[in-house]
Amino acid sequence: MILAFALLGTQLMAAPAVAIDIPRPRLEVLGFSPDGRFFAYRQSGIDIGNVHFADLTILDTITDKPVQGTPIKVRRPANESSLKDVRALLDVQSSRMVRRLGLGRAFAGVAYVPRDRSELYLDLPWGERALLRMTTRVGLAAPGCPVSVPVEKGTLAGFHLTLQRPTEVSVIHDDRMVPRNRGCATGYRFASGFMKPRGNDSVVAAVIAYREPTHGGHTRTRYMAVTNIIDAPGDRRR
Repeated sequence: MILAFALLGTQLMAAPAVAIDIPRPRLEVLGFSPDGRFFAYRQSGIDIGNVHFADLTILDTITDKPVQGTPIKVRRPANESSLKDVRALLDVQSSRMVRRLGLGRAFAGVAYVPRDRSELYLDLPWGERALLRMTTRVGLAAPGCPVSVPVEKGTLAGFHLTLQRPTEVSVIHDDRMVPRNRGCATGYRFASGFMKPRGNDSVVAAVIAYREPTHGGHTRTRYMAVTNIIDAPGDRRR
């Protein structure tokens, strides 16, 4: 099951008037493997230099890290290959890994739409309601941001993500610097959330859109995800 999104309304964050927005990419959520171990999503669209791109990212929900060999990326000049062709090529290049990890039978699980850019409520299977809350952390170092990209001082940003439950609050993601693969990221918001039962517990994936200034005054949106396993009450075996 694949869920496709034409996101995200208007803007993620205010951008300088001179910035040129590159069209937001198409997000396709493959979902979880049957055992909940892996979560996969694709994004595709047009990039700087009139290039069509398509990426597949697969996360290990236990480590919250990309599976080795991903993301799988395809890039082709737009005057040589259509976006449809680029997406098809990504499918070919990723088909073996998708099958090996059980993602050919992927299931998106229960989908959640955020109420606002920084909060995502989850209704857990055992009747508990939890809240994912995201706070942007500005002024961070960004080793992957080229010095040639015009970025206003103090705007480079990561984020802090907590899971709030009736009896506890836990940190599930905390950027101390902007990771290299996010370049010059300056803003974040929830795009969507997904949850799947996993034994007595549940695995959740929060898909996050981030905004990134690039060369030539362009600004683009990209997607990432954070995963976490939520223990059922009284279950702390992990």
